[in-house]
Formats: sequence, C-alpha cells, structure tokens
Amino acid sequence: MNKIADVPANYQQTKRPYLIMLLFLILLTAGCSSKGVAYTDGVVARLDHNGTHYSYVKWSPDGEQIAYIQDRNLWIKNMKSGKSRKLVSGSSISHAAWMNADQIAYFTTTDSNSLQGELGAVTLDSRNKTILFKNIAWFNTLSIHNQIAYLETGKQGVLKLNLSESLSEPDTLDPNLTNGSEFVLSPDGSKLLYLEKTEERSINGIFLKQIKIYNINERATKQVQLSKPFEVIYSYCWSADGSHLAFAAQYPGQLPNLYIYKIDSKAAPIMLPFPENAGYMAWSPTQNQIVYTTVGQPSGNEIRVIDIPDELLQ
Repeated sequence: MNKIADVPANYQQTKRPYLIMLLFLILLTAGCSSKGVAYTDGVVARLDHNGTHYSYVKWSPDGEQIAYIQDRNLWIKNMKSGKSRKLVSGSSISHAAWMNADQIAYFTTTDSNSLQGELGAVTLDSRNKTILFKNIAWFNTLSIHNQIAYLETGKQGVLKLNLSESLSEPDTLDPNLTNGSEFVLSPDGSKLLYLEKTEERSINGIFLKQIKIYNINERATKQVQLSKPFEVIYSYCWSADGSHLAFAAQYPGQLPNLYIYKIDSKAAPIMLPFPENAGYMAWSPTQNQIVYTTVGQPSGNEIRVIDIPDELLQ
C-alpha cells in the first residue's frame, strides 16, 4: 500500500500549529537580548561548599566579560566561553572597576586598623600590577569613566581622581554623601545616581529613601519622582544608553522584585520577577542584560544574569 496516499489531505494544516508552537518554545527557552542571542540566562557562578561570597560584579566595556570579587579576590569571567580566572589574590580586595577593556582598577586594604589602602590596576593579559595611589582611606563606591575615578568616602563625600596623573590631588564633588550611600555613575560619565535617606520610617522600620541624580558638570541635583515610592531599595543601575534605571526594590507589603523605570516618565516602573534579591547589579553595555549577585547568606551567594525585554525600554 502506498503510505503517502494514507496521509489525510489536511495533515499539513493540522501539523503547522504544532510546529509553530514548538518553534516558539525553543526560542523562549533559548532567551533573547538586544542582539537576539543571550550569552547567559540564569546562573553565572554558583556558591561552593565553603560559602563563597561574590560581590562588586561589573561588565567589561565590550560586554563580553564580567569582573567580580570572590572572597576578596579579583576574578574575571568570559561570558561566551564560560571560563573564569583569578587576576589578583590576597584576600583584601573590596572594590573593583574597569579602567578600559584591558585594565581593571581595584582597592586593597593595607591597614585594617585605620582602613587605609591602595588603589591599584591589573592588566588582563599579562596580569601585571601597578599602584595608582597609596594611602587612600576606605570608601564605599568606586566608579571609573575615561580615566576619571569617583570614590564615595562617606566623611569627605565624593572624590574625583585623575588616574592618568599619579600625582594629582583629588577634587571633592557636591553633594557630600555623608550617609554612606553608594552611587552609580551613568554610562557617559556625566551623572551620579544615589539615594538620600529621609527621616520618614516605613511600617517595617526601614528608612524610606529618596532617589536622586547629580549632574557632575552642572553641579545640580534633581529628585527622581516615582508614582509610588519604594519601601526598600537594595541595588540599582543605569541602562546601557542612560535612558532607564533598574531597581532591585520592594513596595510596602510586597516581595522584592526588579523594576525598570524610564527617566522623567510619569508611568509607574515596570516589574520583572526576580528569582533572588540583588546585592549588586550592572547593566551590560552591549546587551539588554543585567548581571547581579544574590544577597549573601551564611552559606554563600550566586551571580546571575537576567534578560530585559526590548519592549520594556521603549
């Protein structure tokens, strides 16, 4: 018997919806990004049995690698190959930031009693290390753009250092962030996003915080006006083009989630569910992806990546 003749006439029409659905599921599983292909969707680095702690995760300028601090040692990870390698060890590194595609600056504590340290730099290929500045007081935040470093020291406020001039003296910027709040430098290096505590307290006893943007060149500050204030903000970052903000935050009576907010928009931030809460976040300069560390527990934490749908950034 000719089996082809036994195929119903409407077989192709019947099969097509199933093929379309199968294709949709495959694409959904693979994930998507601004370039159509995600490097990673999910866990980038897991905790180990020793309770590994990850912090200060940062994308490279080309978006192909991340730098992070693992148990106070500096590591990098290639997001395409998945390979990781340790750049600087010593168990005393607390901050890191990319200077360019080939160098990473880091802070090492040299005197734990006085919280003094050194700002150094390491070259990726050769692993050569140089000291940029000595006898720097411990600070809360380190951000770098075009060889200009910004350090939030708490007592002195935000210091501005020119990394290309080793003998340069730091300038102090306004505002004086004496509350120890970490800031995030905008992608073009022109603005600081930071939080300012208020005297108002929430139901859970946690201070509500005002979100502010400081323009470095104009020395002017404006407040981010949300339709409804967050109760707690755990971490925050700029989008790659500086048009949106991302907050790991929660509203009163709700669980923490990820919120995407378009700057100067009157619309409420768009919510994306977070598999875990975030301690540090950074937006990829080339992909609509956010890399973040889960909040550290005694057993350790993880580094994860989440895709941000393009339609949320319109």
